[in-house]
Amino acid sequence: HTRVARDLNICLMDAGAPLSTGLPLPWGALREPLSALDRADLQLFPRRECSGFTRLAGGVAVSPAEIPGPVLAYCAIAQPAQFFSLLESEGVRLALRESRRDHHHPEAKEFSALVTHAQATGARAVVTTAKDAVKLRALDDAAPFFFEVLAIRVQGLPSAAIRQ
Repeated sequence: HTRVARDLNICLMDAGAPLSTGLPLPWGALREPLSALDRADLQLFPRRECSGFTRLAGGVAVSPAEIPGPVLAYCAIAQPAQFFSLLESEGVRLALRESRRDHHHPEAKEFSALVTHAQATGARAVVTTAKDAVKLRALDDAAPFFFEVLAIRVQGLPSAAIRQ
């Protein structure tokens, strides 16, 4: 990615722990060493906030109270605990928390087995991220789906301000 020509270098960091351990992967959470901040023109710190829920079939907006609970909370994102915590803060009751590695694409058989297990534990719906809902659209007859859309509030600072 450093070979690609660009007009602006943007560094995206976790608002909850922007520098974490200060170490790059595999010893820490940074994708590059801290010295790479010298290339960044702008630092962005997204904060995840729930903007509401949408029924996957039909795209109808629903409130957390309208989601039949408890639910299977499913995600394939880097920090699944934040997603689960966000759902609970919105009053969504979780029967089961299931996460996969970031960017995982579930196959129909895998997801069907997961939904069957979730229903056995009392889940009445599936709640997932907007990112994962895109991957699950083809599987939507496995269970009544809802997906929550993350509205991201971004705070930005010039890179020099971060180092001061």
